[in-house]
Amino acid sequence: MLLRNLINMNIALINSEHPQTNGAHGGIASLNYTLANAFAKCGHRVHLLLREGTVPDTLCSSIQIQYYEFKPSSSPIKHLDRLFRNGAMVWERGHSRHLREILLQIDRDEKLDTALIPDYGGMAHQMHAPLPFTVVTIFCMPSQMVDQINQVAITATRRKQYLFEAKAITRASGYVCFMPSIIPWLSKRYSPLRAEITTIKTPVDTTILENPKPLRDTENRNLLFAGRLEHRKGAGIILESIKKILECDSRIQMTFAGQTDCGGNCNYQKEIERILTPEENQRVTFCGHLKRDLLYSLYKESYALIVPSLFDNCPNTLLEAMAAGLAIIGSDATGIADFITHEENGLLFPLSSPLKIVDHIKRIVSDEALACRLGKNAFTYVKEQHSPDSIVGDYTKLFQSINTRSRKN
Repeated sequence: MLLRNLINMNIALINSEHPQTNGAHGGIASLNYTLANAFAKCGHRVHLLLREGTVPDTLCSSIQIQYYEFKPSSSPIKHLDRLFRNGAMVWERGHSRHLREILLQIDRDEKLDTALIPDYGGMAHQMHAPLPFTVVTIFCMPSQMVDQINQVAITATRRKQYLFEAKAITRASGYVCFMPSIIPWLSKRYSPLRAEITTIKTPVDTTILENPKPLRDTENRNLLFAGRLEHRKGAGIILESIKKILECDSRIQMTFAGQTDCGGNCNYQKEIERILTPEENQRVTFCGHLKRDLLYSLYKESYALIVPSLFDNCPNTLLEAMAAGLAIIGSDATGIADFITHEENGLLFPLSSPLKIVDHIKRIVSDEALACRLGKNAFTYVKEQHSPDSIVGDYTKLFQSINTRSRKN
């Protein structure tokens, strides 16, 4: 494998998210679109591979977009598939098979350096050796970790899904995660990995949300929850505290942006609506999964973001809200406290005393100067620590190192 110039690499980014009917997308897609634009602006050749039917955000004109879909196996070796014979895994394996074909064709046409593939969905499953390019897995949120935190009952099918993703992860030559606090769990679950896990921060394009307003609606206090309304995101804390939150101040409105029907044992939207009075329900809005431009508008209109997660892995919505200059009220959980310093760029409540979220909300709603100061500090933090240009440099250094090691081997 020829090592290419660091400032002129040929990189493939794979978005493993499934397309949404309304054009909305989650954190993996946001990461890919931000990285693709940042790589392209720094002079790299970028190929963005999307599932068929995906509508991407606005991208640099130089980015090459290709779509992958299910491709059935042409080999009569079905007996080798017994371990993973399940509808979902057969489906994902077929997508990974088509990904491999596309990446190999890109390499034949113009020599590909590296493919960056998320852990989610096991899209690297068919990236077995030999390959003329390196594969790097980026740890977003493995299914096993999500299920563990959400306290999902583990079925035989889910165990096979974990094995499927683990097999895909072992195909990689290098690994990336967003924060060091998650590395011990990953290293234990997927040991032995073929390389160390490198921490690289999530890039945030602050130009989209730059120059935050001093304060939004002075007559109302719109509190925003952005993300899946599920157990690991702190939906139980919201359910337990929402009546007290609304009692804090008659100006408080609450908006939930994100999927609310997340499976599991509880539909939190229905439970919230059930326990609130008709008058209280008038102050709560469920928007569902929103396209990015609508979500960006919500950031700009909101007073504060609440992030009561039990665990998270550097949620994009947290960093985007900080880039919009929003005051943050979050839990002290891993993935939130890694980025929020209490009293400096947000307020943190202990998961051991979850109802303290109410005290923080009461304080920030009544103190506009505090909300303004925290929001400005949050914006400054993201602008300085999560610059796409700087993070692209970290990625290209990693890719160069992996390619050098692969060439020697």
